[in-house]
Amino acid sequence: MTQFGAEFREKYFPQVPKDVTPVNHGSYGLTPKPVLDFLNELNHEQEEYPDEFYLLTAKNKYIAQLKALGKFLNVDYHNLALLPNATMSVNAVLRSIPWDLKNDKVLIHSSTYGGCANSVKFVHDSLGLQYDIIDLQYPLEDKDVIAKFEEKLTKNNYKLCMFDTVCSMPGVRLPYEELIKACKKYDTWTLIDAAHGAGLVDMGFLHKLKPDFVTSNLHKWLCAPKSTSFLYVDPKHHKTIQTFP
Repeated sequence: MTQFGAEFREKYFPQVPKDVTPVNHGSYGLTPKPVLDFLNELNHEQEEYPDEFYLLTAKNKYIAQLKALGKFLNVDYHNLALLPNATMSVNAVLRSIPWDLKNDKVLIHSSTYGGCANSVKFVHDSLGLQYDIIDLQYPLEDKDVIAKFEEKLTKNNYKLCMFDTVCSMPGVRLPYEELIKACKKYDTWTLIDAAHGAGLVDMGFLHKLKPDFVTSNLHKWLCAPKSTSFLYVDPKHHKTIQTFP
């Protein structure tokens, strides 16, 4: 294997200027040269004969990517879809659910990524969906985070709870495994924003705990081309979730 360090950088990331040291991997990721080369091959194939590519070739390539992703995540690829980014995946879920506006309520936390929190607020402003926010003032121990969620879940009948695997600001790993279990205990759907998930934390919880909805960006820590995410939907929700557009 190529030795990690300068030799590794030169081989896999030669496109990065010599005087630049990328440190903001969590925002944009960095795509290795072999992946960029393959992407360029596909772009060339696409532009060479667009009709053949889109009408005859693209579907099989898409399915092949889903199968590879399903193998990596240890889930049935039929439960996966590819979208441009995690925020769009969150929107696909929030705007597809036929909310009972008199009874349904959503639970999020104060460290929720801005775009996703604003998506909940948009559904509130446009439809009147109710939501609550758990205040997480770090530093906090996992047991304190779980206790704050449990306190809300025991006192309210939430339809859906949205939380992260790893928050972006501050960069903190949430005890998402225990939060999934707590939501199941109180019959609350889980929408997990794992934007910082694939390639950074163990995604085995999809197979083991079977949450309702999970999205993760693939261009951050898994080094896929920008911008790519997946949306996982439990089979019982397949008829509910719609595509954009």
